[in-house]
Amino acid sequence: MLRPIAILVALVAALCGGGARAAEPPSAPTPIPGTRVALPVPPGFTLATGFPGLMSPDAGASIVVAELPGPFEAVQEGFSKERLAARGIALGPSEEVEVSGQPGRLLHATQNVQGNAYRKWILVFGNDSATVSITANLPQILEKDLGPALVSAMLATRWDPTRARDLTAGLGFQVAESEHLKVSQRIANGLILEPAGGGRDPDQPFLVVAPSVSATEITDLAVFAKSRLTQMRSIQEHELLSERPLVVDGMPAHELVAKGVDGRNGAIVIVYQAIAYDGATYFLLQGFSPQKGSDVYVPEFRTIAESLKRDAGP
Repeated sequence: MLRPIAILVALVAALCGGGARAAEPPSAPTPIPGTRVALPVPPGFTLATGFPGLMSPDAGASIVVAELPGPFEAVQEGFSKERLAARGIALGPSEEVEVSGQPGRLLHATQNVQGNAYRKWILVFGNDSATVSITANLPQILEKDLGPALVSAMLATRWDPTRARDLTAGLGFQVAESEHLKVSQRIANGLILEPAGGGRDPDQPFLVVAPSVSATEITDLAVFAKSRLTQMRSIQEHELLSERPLVVDGMPAHELVAKGVDGRNGAIVIVYQAIAYDGATYFLLQGFSPQKGSDVYVPEFRTIAESLKRDAGP
C-alpha cells in the first residue's frame, strides 16, 4: 500500500505552495517549534503561525520547514523535475551542498500562483534515517532584495536529529488518538497517525491531518471534496462508497469514503477523506487502509476527524 513517505513528499510540495549580492547569515539560528531545526531569522521575518518556519507578511514571503521519516537518498527523489512540475513548480538548476554536516541539494525553482510569480528555493538534506526539507517562497519581484538573505539563512540551518521534539508544538490544532492510530510524524503543519511501528510495515493504515497554508475560496464543499480526492495520483480508479455532510469544531465539513487501487502494486485501498472549511482555509484529513481491516480503521479515521479542535487564538 502507498506509504506515508510518498504522501509526505507530495504534501510538502503542495504546501511549500539573477545577479544576487552576497549576504551573511542574518542572525544566530532560532529553534523552529515542532522540529529539531534551527534557522537564522532574515530581516523582516518572524516565527510563523500555522506552520513550522518563518514568515514575512509584509513581503509575502515564507520559509517552511519539514522533517521527513526517510533516508535522504530516497526522499530527494520525490523532488524531481517531473514530480514538482505536476504541482506547478518549474525546477531550475540545482547544486550539491552540505548543511549541518549532512549532504544535501539546493534546488532553484519558480511557481505561478493565481497569476503571481514566485521565486522558490528548496533545500533537502539529511542522513540514512531522516530528511529535512526547507522551502523558501518569495515574490519574484523581491528576489534581488531578499533572495540572498533567504538562501544564506537556509544554508546556515542547524539540525540535531538526536533531539526529541514536540510534534504538536505550534501546530494550531489538536486531534485525539484512537485505539490503534497514534501520532507518529509531523510534516510541515500536519500530522501522521498510524499504528505503533507502522512506518516499517507497508500494509499498515495511516491518517494525514493538515490545514491548508493559504486562503482558499470554496463555493461548494462537496464538489471541492470530490475534486481533492481525485488529485491523489498514486491512488487510481476511485469508486465512491459513501459521502455525508458533517460539522467539525463548528466548521461545515464533507466526508467521503472511496475504494481505489494503489498505482504501484495494484492493491485495493480504502480511502477516507474529510474536509472542514472555516470560510478562508480548510482542514484536510485523509486516511488510507488496506481493504482487509478497513471495517476497523475507517471508523477510527472518522472518530479522529470528528475530534479535531482548533487552538484558541491569543
